[in-house]
Amino acid sequence: MRKQNDLQFLARRKRLAVFWNAIGTLLIIILVGLLGWLFLTTPYLVNPVYVSRQILAGTVERSTLEFMAMLLPFVVLAIFAVIGAVIGFGFAVFSNERRYHRMIDNLHTTLDKQRT
Repeated sequence: MRKQNDLQFLARRKRLAVFWNAIGTLLIIILVGLLGWLFLTTPYLVNPVYVSRQILAGTVERSTLEFMAMLLPFVVLAIFAVIGAVIGFGFAVFSNERRYHRMIDNLHTTLDKQRT
């Protein structure tokens, strides 16, 4: 039963590895597209140079500045949440890596027993 689960696990990982280049590239293209769209349509969200120039020119409304100041803690918390999620995914990746090593070790042990 254990070997069957391991074989299914490896088959899933192989499928993921095959499709990851396409999926990852698509995600990067979407991310860059979103960033470009925000740069053009809402520069206050992603362009610090634009924001600083507007503040120095005095063209930013006080309510907008207050809103930005109020939103900043939420953005910082969201960044920490994303960093935490990345660390959590790291734990999952290394858990899978340990499983791969265990399967390889079992395979080597099995092959060594067959040779003797």
